[in-house]
Amino acid sequence: MQSYLEAELEAWRVLLHRVAIDATLGVYAASIAVMTLYALWYVAGLAAFLSSGTPRPRWRPPVLRAPLGPGWPRVAVVYPVYNDYEILASLEKALRMDYPDYFVIVVDDSSDPGLVFELAKLSLREPRLVHLRRPGRRGLKAGALNDAARLAADRGAKYMLVLDADFEPPRWLLRGLVSVAEETGADLVQGHQRHRKGARGVFGRLYRAGMAGAAVFMAGRAVLDMFPIFTGSVGLLRVDAVLETPLREGSISEDLRWSIDRVLDTCGAARFVAVEWAYADGSVPKSLKAYWRQQLRWSSGTLLETLSSLPGFLAAPGIGFWQKAGFLLQGFFFAQGVAVYAATLAPLAYRLLAGAPLAPLWYLGVYIWLTAILAIVLAGAIGEGYRWRDLALVAAAVIPMVYVSGLIHAWGTVRVLLGRGREWVVTPKRGRYEHLYGEE
Repeated sequence: MQSYLEAELEAWRVLLHRVAIDATLGVYAASIAVMTLYALWYVAGLAAFLSSGTPRPRWRPPVLRAPLGPGWPRVAVVYPVYNDYEILASLEKALRMDYPDYFVIVVDDSSDPGLVFELAKLSLREPRLVHLRRPGRRGLKAGALNDAARLAADRGAKYMLVLDADFEPPRWLLRGLVSVAEETGADLVQGHQRHRKGARGVFGRLYRAGMAGAAVFMAGRAVLDMFPIFTGSVGLLRVDAVLETPLREGSISEDLRWSIDRVLDTCGAARFVAVEWAYADGSVPKSLKAYWRQQLRWSSGTLLETLSSLPGFLAAPGIGFWQKAGFLLQGFFFAQGVAVYAATLAPLAYRLLAGAPLAPLWYLGVYIWLTAILAIVLAGAIGEGYRWRDLALVAAAVIPMVYVSGLIHAWGTVRVLLGRGREWVVTPKRGRYEHLYGEE
């Protein structure tokens, strides 16, 4: 006969077992809800892009319009550089653009004396090139861009085009971006990072297609007015907007931070325009390790800036519902990695606890999410002109890569919650000078 103590312990075991099963289902349901919400966002952005009259992305301006005023305004092309030898290849293109009135500022924070010497020597030969030397990396990239904006203003520039050190612009880029800026009066005209340099192998092709798909999605978000952002490069900014709203120095996500601050400073009146056809040719990360470091910085920095500005942004007057919704979706974008792995591990835990698998219908949200991501990446691959074999290769590689990226993003989220994740790292890249990069 069972004793009272044994019966009580058995009742507690049954209760805790039931609670564990319910908690597992709750975690799974919450993660699926998050993934489904993001899937709807992706689909809405893609649908908005397609409905804007462009059946497929094309990487060229539809029309190079003349400026509305008497002439083309002056532009500063800004390259923040830290020990990145790809800048030497980029400057070959940047100094040969088809635009009547521009100059190039290289904001050089490098500690490599060889690169500093090469840039100083080049600036003596090229009248368009300004070599702005900044020992000490004060303010990181945000500090470099603020210093460049002040110099650009002193030299009469109305706009500044920000490019990463490895980005090679096409000849028409300034004319295309300035045309849009003059027509719309935008604070920012955002292009995209077209990663053609080093796009070899499965990883390179997939990375290139993914970034092209992100450009399509960004253009769709702009149509929906869902908080399009400055992505840190290939963005034409009005110099006076940067002087009025300086970038937050020391931030490791200075681009998102500036987007938030600019919207707040203007009470929602800031105008950001995203055009999928504007691009500069960048370099694919040199290795999976380099990709890991890049994504870890992006995920940590984005979440840090979102959490620090969350209450003020949501309570700010003049900012519409859809802008706030876009801010939340962007801000917690990389935290999806937690949802991805919760949705992966929870069914396993449920099977162990309940002794049976979840019903197939429970997995519908995962399939919707993966299909939405696949659609965005394939849209980018089609825009890049991939042939059927490469399209099939990308489609097959998307799902495993999603889970690799999800793991990085989940770890970046955990690091922020643990009070870490504020380190700035340089991403080693493929390209003409890739042999000069280490992995540290």
